[in-house]
Amino acid sequence: MSELHNTAYILFGGWFCSLIVALFAYFLKSNHLLFIAISAGAISLMMGYYALLLKETASLSGVMGFLVKYLLGLFFLPFVLLFYTLRVQPPINTSKVIKHFM
Repeated sequence: MSELHNTAYILFGGWFCSLIVALFAYFLKSNHLLFIAISAGAISLMMGYYALLLKETASLSGVMGFLVKYLLGLFFLPFVLLFYTLRVQPPINTSKVIKHFM
């Protein structure tokens, strides 16, 4: 396997570990740990997906290569805005949200 492929798998593994930490944080009712785990997991997932897409589109050239590689950043723009919003606002109290919907 190529180095880029291995990088993608490592990043997806980071997402999976962040998911496990997020579950523990949820049961421990630690909002700050939950926020950190979800943020790290989402960043790992996006970077792994981007690494796989770069591997798949490395053979493309010209206009198509430009569109696929560089305009792909528009796909990640909502996630960046979400992280900015979550960083500015304090983490939510998950137990209150769950009680509200129960």
